[in-house]
Amino acid sequence: MNITASGGVGLCCMDIYVRDSLGNVNQQSLKEIWGSNIYVKVRKMLLNGDRSMFEICQNCDFRGYTQVPKKHRQFNRVTNRMAQMFAPEVW
Repeated sequence: MNITASGGVGLCCMDIYVRDSLGNVNQQSLKEIWGSNIYVKVRKMLLNGDRSMFEICQNCDFRGYTQVPKKHRQFNRVTNRMAQMFAPEVW
């Protein structure tokens, strides 16, 4: 999540000009933005390795791969469970 000085919320730190706006903290709370339908959809797609939704995601090489290597799968299962515990309404 990237928040600009004017309150615009972008996808990530690479979306510095908030080309793909997901909200504005001057009009919504962070909780509302984080739990919005679009943000939930984006997170689920990215967790599944699908980067097709936004152009900025399609060109992203964060972590250097789209498929999770075997050694990281257990870590991802644990972090996904933790995320579900702390934000069950999103999952």
